[in-house]
Amino acid sequence: MPYLGRVPTGVGSVTEIDGDLKITGQLTANDTLFKMTMDTAANLGDNILIEDGGTDGSGTNAGDDICLEKDMQVVPAGDIISISGVAGAAAIPEAAFEFVSSVLADDSADNVAFTNHESGYDYEYRWTNLVPGTSDQTWRAVLGTSGPSYLTSGYLGTALSFNHSVGSYAPEIATYIPIGNQNYDGVEPDSGAGFMTVFDPAGSGVTKVIGHVIHRNAGHTYYNAWVNAYHTTAAVHTAIKFFFSSGNVGAGLIVQYRRKLSA
Repeated sequence: MPYLGRVPTGVGSVTEIDGDLKITGQLTANDTLFKMTMDTAANLGDNILIEDGGTDGSGTNAGDDICLEKDMQVVPAGDIISISGVAGAAAIPEAAFEFVSSVLADDSADNVAFTNHESGYDYEYRWTNLVPGTSDQTWRAVLGTSGPSYLTSGYLGTALSFNHSVGSYAPEIATYIPIGNQNYDGVEPDSGAGFMTVFDPAGSGVTKVIGHVIHRNAGHTYYNAWVNAYHTTAAVHTAIKFFFSSGNVGAGLIVQYRRKLSA
């Protein structure tokens, strides 16, 4: 009878096959102590089944200590491997953020809003080449409920900004999410870039936010800032709005991504 990882002894004089052995159906040992089957699909990596049919008379389980050596083939994603009747899907990579939408600001509006949050997703917002329409403004955000109705109270947020010689922080702010506490310059090459993760905002819990930004102010001083905030009231936040402390969003690309929290 055939075994994986064990030298065949066979009955009679045939113990070795020289050349290629191709089986299109099913190879079954005497008394079905071991069998390997493949379905009729063209994909050779699809649905390989190894079954244990009992013992071989020596008290050794035919399915014990199976050792596959020498050659290994990656099973295509989504295919199934089943050993001794236990099946499971091929390994799935950790969930990653996927693109949802983007807005290219052009100094025509005083905010950039996204109103499509769904429950069961974290959201990440990233921006590049960001400048205010009017120089010397801070970058901010507020969450929105159904409507949307944007919330201007109930936040607990701070921001730490620093460079090679200066560190500063925003005190606890209750009326918006502070995305850094230093002003932005309104012209290149002083534009800002950054990202902010919003954790399951459309769920029923308290929405939390963490982010990181870099930019220069009107005096061309470089700042590196960390953002931390959450809203103190549990609610379904289906929207978020970004804006400067005054004036329009002069320029910048703001991109929205999302990541599913469960399969």
